[in-house]
Amino acid sequence: MPLDSEVLQPFWRNLQHAATGILLLDYDGTLAPFRSDRTRAVPYEGISERVEGLSAAGNRVVIISGRPAADIVTLFPVAGKLEIWGSHGCEQRLPDGTLHREQLSQRQRTGLQKIEQLARAILPPQAIEQKPFSLALHSRSSSPEAWERFRQQFKAEGEASVREHELSASTFDGGIEVRLPGIDKGDAVHSVLQSGGDSPAVAYLGDDDTDEDAFRALRGRGLPILVRTTWRPTEAELWLVPPEELLHFLDTWADCAQKSD
Repeated sequence: MPLDSEVLQPFWRNLQHAATGILLLDYDGTLAPFRSDRTRAVPYEGISERVEGLSAAGNRVVIISGRPAADIVTLFPVAGKLEIWGSHGCEQRLPDGTLHREQLSQRQRTGLQKIEQLARAILPPQAIEQKPFSLALHSRSSSPEAWERFRQQFKAEGEASVREHELSASTFDGGIEVRLPGIDKGDAVHSVLQSGGDSPAVAYLGDDDTDEDAFRALRGRGLPILVRTTWRPTEAELWLVPPEELLHFLDTWADCAQKSD
């Protein structure tokens, strides 16, 4: 969708007159392209400088990701200066390094261990990502045959174990994640907005199914934006193709925020 579209023009006007600009950003698939080796998922060229500039100019820039907060700081060094909601909102890391975290029960820990054992019997090690509050299982890091066998086994055994151990399972773009129930990126959005001050201009940029909770939370309160190389059905109101349209969006934000000074 063109960046001078009817959807964006009112938002840019609002940003120019708003007391606060709040930019909420997913990481993988949004700021950084997917990599089979998740430790190499660095941002698109030019992203770090723009995000750092927006934050330095007084915008509230918040990273909301399924990754642990520590991973985001490692991969995206400028994020260490930002507020980060990691593990789908189970962790909040403040710019001064203070970390607030949810707690897993022993029952939930046992459930995650059982799902991991199920996965390790079928999937290669690189397809299994342990997180502080969840277990992410990646199809991109597995052969199609092994992934299909795991998917069938998970349906036959894993789903019952998820329910028994008070967990939840959801799909994302490239896998399945088993995690704490009742906490998602939409909750992180609500928490940020509650402390957002008067009349903020807010946008959330994300790419996959886990970002839909955030899109829904922002409906009527800001602009939800899908950032993705290919279109998919979504609750978002705008679609940007990275990296060019994403970079243009961030540059326009910077220009409009300057006019509000």
